Amino acid sequence: LTDDPDEADRAISEANAIIGGGCVGHNHPFFYRDAIEVMIERADWAEVTRYADALSAFPIGEAQPWSEYYASRARALAIWALGSRGDEQRSALIHLRDEAARMGLAVALPALNRILGNG
Repeated sequence: LTDDPDEADRAISEANAIIGGGCVGHNHPFFYRDAIEVMIERADWAEVTRYADALSAFPIGEAQPWSEYYASRARALAIWALGSRGDEQRSALIHLRDEAARMGLAVALPALNRILGNG
């Protein structure tokens, strides 16, 4: 957590190296989720999608509702930001906002609320 982009880049690079070198499994999804949030704030939609894909792929063969939620949210935000803003996309964002509220994922709400005009 930093407002300094260079410091954030160093932390992300270090985390990627640790993840790539092998570490305790529960570190992966938390890092990917946090990296998604950084990239959303930067509007780096290619990286948002890349980290969403990494989050969905871990752990292999085991669907995790929490991880799938954050990956789906990341992809929906990227699709919207890249210009696909039809009714289907808006409905998906509303559903994701409602799911975040239902699951108590307050950290997931600000980006959705900004797009949907609720914050």
